Amino acid sequence: MPAPAPPAPPVRSVGRELLTHAPAAPLRALVAVGAVAALAARVLPGERPGAGVAVLALAVALAVVVVVRDARPAGRAGRPGGWQLVHGTAAVLLAGSAALRDAGWVVALDLLAALLLGALALAPTGRVRVWSAVLLAPLRPLARVASGTGWTARGVRRVLLLRAARPRRAVRRWPWLVPALRATAVTAVLLVVFVPLLASADARFGGLLEKLTGSTGAWLADALSRLTSTLLGTRPDLVVGRAVVFALAAVALSAALSTAWDAARRSPAGSTSGSTGGPPAGRRPRPVLARRVEWLLPLGALDALFAAFLVVRLTAPEVADTAGATLAGQVHAGFAQLVVATALVLAVVALAVRCTPMTAGPRAALALLCALSLGLDAAALADLRAYVDAYGLTRLRIGVGVVCAGLAGLLVLLLVAGARWQRRRQQPWVPHAAVAVAAACLLGLTAADPDAAIARAQLARGAAGTAGSSASAGPDVAYLSTLSADAAPGLADALREDPAALGAEGPCVLWSVAGGRSEQDASDEGWPSANLSRARAAGLAGLLSAAEQPCAEVGALG
Repeated sequence: MPAPAPPAPPVRSVGRELLTHAPAAPLRALVAVGAVAALAARVLPGERPGAGVAVLALAVALAVVVVVRDARPAGRAGRPGGWQLVHGTAAVLLAGSAALRDAGWVVALDLLAALLLGALALAPTGRVRVWSAVLLAPLRPLARVASGTGWTARGVRRVLLLRAARPRRAVRRWPWLVPALRATAVTAVLLVVFVPLLASADARFGGLLEKLTGSTGAWLADALSRLTSTLLGTRPDLVVGRAVVFALAAVALSAALSTAWDAARRSPAGSTSGSTGGPPAGRRPRPVLARRVEWLLPLGALDALFAAFLVVRLTAPEVADTAGATLAGQVHAGFAQLVVATALVLAVVALAVRCTPMTAGPRAALALLCALSLGLDAAALADLRAYVDAYGLTRLRIGVGVVCAGLAGLLVLLLVAGARWQRRRQQPWVPHAAVAVAAACLLGLTAADPDAAIARAQLARGAAGTAGSSASAGPDVAYLSTLSADAAPGLADALREDPAALGAEGPCVLWSVAGGRSEQDASDEGWPSANLSRARAAGLAGLLSAAEQPCAEVGALG
């Protein structure tokens, strides 16, 4: 009996990342990656932050929603978790500030926060180690750059193989159709490339083409030119940059969509971020500070210290009535310390939750500590308000005011979580709510239009100084000239009411705030750079008389 033939060696693929058993991107995900990457290549290179960034953020959000809905198997919940919706909506709203505001520091903060919130919204965090999952959420798409690119590449290969294997009914019925379409497309490409070259090389040939085509040819050429400038822009020198941005955006979006895809495939039916699903919480370990004196003494001492400080603040005379003390010295010496003390209370509460038994006694001491910390935060805000009334509003002072508001929101969250502790020991919503508080502070900052508020405050000080005959209380013209186009409407209104409100340099301040751009300059920008504040400021700067225009040439104030 002959010996059996040896088994054939296994057929190895060129790359293990393209094996058929590995997960591959579906067709909708591939279309989303290509469309959003092409949009990014159009709106990012050579453009200022504007409507293009807002449209790109909305397109990314729609791509994630489509991929997540397509990833969920039949019978499972088709919508993302509640906190995912909150974080994703906040990310889109923050990215939309690029189309409304011109202040670079506000737009930069909003876009950075939008990126972090978008990464957090890609996948639910569950109920286990929620703080770690929230803090490490921005790193998840970065860790999936290689796997996400392979996921997209496998999807492209799968689509191509299925297309080659699928029988084509139209080919069997009309065998001439595909060759005719292919020949027409190639002919059109060749004519579009060579006809303009030859027409511009010889005037006689160009005249002959114009006679043959007539107005129809001119209309087609103009329509093609407009379509090309709209889709690709008016700068051919950015072709290489757009290609690089397209590749980088495709890789980044592949990582993001693969993260959302895997999370949607693995999440149990009906699960949401922070819901009651998930593995049951284990038994809480024995607290380190189990004896009453171990937690009562430090927490009680800290409560007594904060209470004494607040009593002194409420009963002591004003700074102006204190010998050897000034408002500037008081704020510079005490404001930062109050903010740091309030922030350290959050760390004390976190350690107390981990190290104390969290019975009624520790919870009451921590609740009192949070309430007193709110008093410290209110004292810091009172110092800041007095300082602003005396010396004017600036971007830095607005920023620290937003930080104080965020700390107050976090303290209120801790009070709510402590009140719910007896009913439910696990509070997975607290980290997400803390992130939502930070996002709400940034949205409030953007909605408040800080540069416009600074301009109004400076002009109000100028009016008060004029009424009180105080030269030191006038507006800081040099600082006003550094503001963004958001401040232009307030300055224009002030100059209409009183042309001398900003002195002789008033028109130049308005021109500087508008960026030295006229309404015609703003209209020459592409739609990705469209911005409400810049367009409004350009229109106001265009109202300057011809005698006031030379300040744009000399660059006054600078």
